[in-house]
Amino acid sequence: MTGPDPDAVYVQAGDNDAELLTALERLDEAVQMVDAAIGGWLGDDRSPEQVAGLVHELRGQRQALHKSESYAETVATRVVPTSGQYGPYWVTRRSGTKRTSWDHERIAAVIVNDVDGDPHTAYAARDRLLQAAGIGYWRTTVLRRYGIDPDDYTHTEPGRPSIDVELRVT
Repeated sequence: MTGPDPDAVYVQAGDNDAELLTALERLDEAVQMVDAAIGGWLGDDRSPEQVAGLVHELRGQRQALHKSESYAETVATRVVPTSGQYGPYWVTRRSGTKRTSWDHERIAAVIVNDVDGDPHTAYAARDRLLQAAGIGYWRTTVLRRYGIDPDDYTHTEPGRPSIDVELRVT
């Protein structure tokens, strides 16, 4: 048994849902058409204005689709009562915890001291702090301000080029 087709649309269409089901099917067809056409289109000699326009339009569509997805997910959190299987879908309800306004100084002080309040050795304190903070990146501007060249402490390679596109009508 291979399971449900991940590319199929499994929305159950009731009397009032036919329009939504049709729209989802058309969306899937449209995305496939854009994918098929875009490779050849970009292979042609296009001007920067044309390519920037394409990126702008695609990002706009992605944002519109994201808005629809967010709305549907909001409704789903109200409609789906518990984790479980609903037709071909397995739904897992999760509840996260939003944490804000961390007291960084206080938590750092607790981490660098032992249970009696005595400070750990400098190396132990550093290790405990780095482990608990989970630093995933360094602020290169601050490092440079301290006279530290970040490239001396990391492997570097060229990043993926990207562009920002915004429509400015004059």
